[in-house]
Amino acid sequence: MASRVNWLTPDRAKDWRTAGVAAARVIDTTQEIADDSTSIVVVRAGVSQAAQTVRLVQPERGSKQASEGGSAAVADVIVLGSASLNVQREDTFVVSGSLYRVVYVAPLQNNRKEAHAVQVQ
Repeated sequence: MASRVNWLTPDRAKDWRTAGVAAARVIDTTQEIADDSTSIVVVRAGVSQAAQTVRLVQPERGSKQASEGGSAAVADVIVLGSASLNVQREDTFVVSGSLYRVVYVAPLQNNRKEAHAVQVQ
């Protein structure tokens, strides 16, 4: 039985780095995006980038953010893309008339890139 100490044996680690496993991860990410894809145009420093196909995931939870005029609802959105996703912190994009600003870009993992954005308008 595997324990926390010995579950990642050298054989298992080697298997994870094989081309077949890497290819399967690419297919999984591609399929996950294709299941509910949308196109976004990222704006960086006032310049529109090329349209990109991504999947937007809206977590169940929401939050409220205080402002001078009271409080405003803030919807978190996770942008899921392939390794080629061109997005940086402070980029903006519009989805269904709502403006979002990227607040965090996660490191590339398993050929997928994730960016976290908040609704600003």
